[in-house]
Amino acid sequence: MIPQVQSSSRRNCNRVGTLWCCALALVSVCAISSSAMSDEPSPALLRLSLRDEIKIQTNLIRLSDLCELTGSDEMVQSLGDLPIAPSPRQGVQQRWTRVDLEKAISLRGISAKAIRWSGAEAVQVQRVPRLENAPLRAEPAVQTASAQTPVVNMDVRASQSGPRNPLGPIAESLPAVPQEQRAKFTPAFTTTVSTSQAERMVVAAIESYLQLKTGGNGKWGITPHVPTEIAPLLLQRRQILGVSGGEAPWDGDQQFTLLVRTPQGETTVDIHATVRLPDMIVAAKGPLAKGRVVQESDLIWQALPPTSNISSDECFSDFESLVGKQLRRSVSTKQPIRRSEVSEPSVVQAGETVTIAVIAGSVLVESPGRAVESGAIDDVIQVEVLPQRKRVTARVTAERRVEVISNGAPMVTSDSKNQRQTTIP
Repeated sequence: MIPQVQSSSRRNCNRVGTLWCCALALVSVCAISSSAMSDEPSPALLRLSLRDEIKIQTNLIRLSDLCELTGSDEMVQSLGDLPIAPSPRQGVQQRWTRVDLEKAISLRGISAKAIRWSGAEAVQVQRVPRLENAPLRAEPAVQTASAQTPVVNMDVRASQSGPRNPLGPIAESLPAVPQEQRAKFTPAFTTTVSTSQAERMVVAAIESYLQLKTGGNGKWGITPHVPTEIAPLLLQRRQILGVSGGEAPWDGDQQFTLLVRTPQGETTVDIHATVRLPDMIVAAKGPLAKGRVVQESDLIWQALPPTSNISSDECFSDFESLVGKQLRRSVSTKQPIRRSEVSEPSVVQAGETVTIAVIAGSVLVESPGRAVESGAIDDVIQVEVLPQRKRVTARVTAERRVEVISNGAPMVTSDSKNQRQTTIP
């Protein structure tokens, strides 16, 4: 009985092993078949032949500008006008490779696997000016699919159903605005701050021009009248390339022409300005020391320097008003002399003997004294009454003579020597 059971178990094991071998063989066959199918290249939905070089007149680059398209009529029609990027400025070239185009196309929902390339590896794009009476954009050079071209219905819903950008074709079809109509518009976002900045740049440019024409270095009075529509063109020094115009003697209403750099190239603008000649002021002919009484030979005429931080009202405009004045501080050569830097000459010097006149009612008492401070006529200084050396405040009335108005208190004593008393009539 036992040998029969063992024989039955051995037959069952053989059957199970045979089934496992069949299953493994089936899995291997499926894997090999799947691998063979995956290795087989899928047919392309679109064939692109990249050009070597193109010259474009519009401000937008499209796919049909860079490549020749081959595919189904539907795909060629929908993808021929696909916008890729803005075109470069005139004189600047762009280089587009196949990799760059694949990235740009993939952003619009077309997989790189659906494209087959031919032609050049890269294309050079150059912007050229549009010719008169030339069409806004040439028809796309595309080729439709032939009957032998295999087409596979791949998922390109993103490119077919996505929104088209209509701004490019619309902007190119709009008529240009005549120059006389543009003058009626005020540039957007122009403020009083930008207009003031433009006026400062115009003043600096015209002042340099006038200094060059006259050979002087004075501070001109220039009031420009900058139109609001051209203020954005004059906000920086590097935008103003040159100045011309104006008439000698360069005073009053003047008309200037500025050569200006713009993004579109160089142009000229007319600026009306009111010009005032530089103010002439009195300056020191040579170095003058503090305390010097100014003589006419010490002075010269000169224009107020443009870098000066003082106004002409602070200085002297004639010699007569300055001659005979005494300097309160030292002055260097060709330095303007301010009104606050001079005073009347001192007639009383500190430390010298003076006559003190004390007036008490109708009585005038004169006594010797010593000046503690220097002073000019009508200056109030400190003096000492001798011999007591009592200090009093007195007003300078003449050379070495001061005057004290008493309120009744004794200023001097009766035993003072050289004292003289008189009655004021």
